[in-house]
Amino acid sequence: MQPGQLDKQICDRLQKGLSLCRRPFSDIAEELGVSEDEILSRVSKLLETGVIRRLSAMINYRSLGRASTLVAAAVADDRIEEVAGVISGLENVSHNYQRDHFYNLWFTLQGQDQADIDGQLKKLSDELKIDFKSLPVERFFKLDVNFDIADGSNKVTEKKNLAEQVVELTDLQKKILTKIQQPIKPVADAFDFLCDDETDIDAALEVLRQLKNAGVVKRIAAVLNHRLLGFDANVMFVCKIDESAAESAGRKLAAYRQVSHCYQRKTFAGFDYNLFAMMHAKTMDDIYSLVAEFVSSENITDYQLLTTVREFKKKPVRHQF
Repeated sequence: MQPGQLDKQICDRLQKGLSLCRRPFSDIAEELGVSEDEILSRVSKLLETGVIRRLSAMINYRSLGRASTLVAAAVADDRIEEVAGVISGLENVSHNYQRDHFYNLWFTLQGQDQADIDGQLKKLSDELKIDFKSLPVERFFKLDVNFDIADGSNKVTEKKNLAEQVVELTDLQKKILTKIQQPIKPVADAFDFLCDDETDIDAALEVLRQLKNAGVVKRIAAVLNHRLLGFDANVMFVCKIDESAAESAGRKLAAYRQVSHCYQRKTFAGFDYNLFAMMHAKTMDDIYSLVAEFVSSENITDYQLLTTVREFKKKPVRHQF
């Protein structure tokens, strides 16, 4: 499905997040000058065709005191399906990709803390007889982005990063947070599923506002399939840069519109690249141009582009309380 202009406007609006009110799709309908039924019908179609991957709450795992890391592994070609299947089956894995590199399997893994993550990786290594390499984040430069498509620019817009302080949740907040991790359905009373005999819609919405204000719920929004929207070139860029220049270079790299995520990460022996960025563009030529400009400006000579070969998993971790 190639989305029309109204569909693109809906996608852009849904990435910003649903209003925390009784009829959130009615608000969008009013903003875009169409009926609520039209919005609901189009959102249903966008979900059905996969243009919208999901409509759900974006949870800030750091506010829950959890840790995360990027993991790399070199997997033999004849085992890639087997190993990727095991990794994708783990509840604490949100993203899992095959990339064109010696380290060809890359996934993100969450845990209660770094010790928990190390334990999970040790267990996986023992089970699969594969050496898994952990690259935890040392510094965030850019994350939590929107793809702006309605204006035809296919640019990426940065959202403000959230504070990383841990939030102590009440029992009611835990109950609502557990429920809101379910997919949001395109129905008029979209948040009614949060209610029960003890909690009415007004109380549920008030808790959602508390969670949003505390930085636990970033927003309740759409995640788009960027490939179906023209972002056919997808690359993980990595480079080696001196610690003294890392912050300045990271901020400059994050400012490019084609960059959706940008981090400084710890390295491991044999892979001493410490600056990472995810890049999305219509063509690889766009990415090559960006990279050439950036590495020239920062005098970077040691870098690599790891193109995406296959996506095995892209699904948020469900947090249990």
